Amino acid sequence: MVGDGQPRRIAIIGTGLAGLATAHFLQKANESSSMTVEVYLFERNGSLGMDSESVTVDVNGESRRVDVPMRAFSKGM
Repeated sequence: MVGDGQPRRIAIIGTGLAGLATAHFLQKANESSSMTVEVYLFERNGSLGMDSESVTVDVNGESRRVDVPMRAFSKGM
């Protein structure tokens, strides 16, 4: 029950855009609420979903990761 003092445990399956955005907004809501929320991310790949199609580029001598989804190379998009 809400308000029983126990943290709400929320599982997010997948770390694509929707999963990461959900985790972000749940954390923001957690900071401004009296209810404690524990968020758990589950991803089957070795890296977060938003990084799975990323490349490393040099920006002023610093390495940065840039998301380049495969659909960006499709002439139909």
